[in-house]
Amino acid sequence: MVTTTNKHARMGSRLRYIRTHLGETQTTFAARFGLKRYDIANYERGRADLPSSVVGALDKLGFNITWLLTGDGGMFRTELSRPEDQELVLVNRYDVRVGAGHGTFVVGEDVVGSVAFRRDWINERGLNSKNLALVDVIGDSMEKVLREGDFVLIDLSQTEIVSGKAYVIRIEDELLVKYVQHLPGGLIQVFSENGTVYPPFTVSSKELGTEIFIIGRVVASAHIW
Repeated sequence: MVTTTNKHARMGSRLRYIRTHLGETQTTFAARFGLKRYDIANYERGRADLPSSVVGALDKLGFNITWLLTGDGGMFRTELSRPEDQELVLVNRYDVRVGAGHGTFVVGEDVVGSVAFRRDWINERGLNSKNLALVDVIGDSMEKVLREGDFVLIDLSQTEIVSGKAYVIRIEDELLVKYVQHLPGGLIQVFSENGTVYPPFTVSSKELGTEIFIIGRVVASAHIW
């Protein structure tokens, strides 16, 4: 057993991403290696070193062990090498959570994996994969639209406000996913789907770029069951 460090925590996040990529629970994932659920829970939380047996088994499955241990490179040993994969593009998923609530403190922006999207899906929406990022959602202020555990696809190039659209915004050291719209008098309203619990608030457009930052527009989301 080891004390949790940022290095172990990040490695644990990448292991968790591999598990969710495989569509497995901690119990079924543990069974692959002859382990118990709590073993995987400890690895994912960065509380224990990964045994060589797990590392070796993941290597045989085609995962990039250098990425798992250090974060360098892509999740797979050979990214998009098959002919059918040429129709796919990879979008980085970051170890950042955006608060669908009162806000999430920003602690890091490490890449923990990537997700493949069809190239034609990206092109049909006028998006550029180089401007896209995936981040996790926590909180309940956007419920009915976004739930805790979902992830959102953000276009980092779309920082001009289009009224009524959802954006990831930063206020001081907190990230929020909210609807944003222009109001008369140079004001901007920030509001949630769950407005009865999280009332809207207004800011001056003069605060944009100084107190409040538009990180990017939410262009898609996915719910993980």
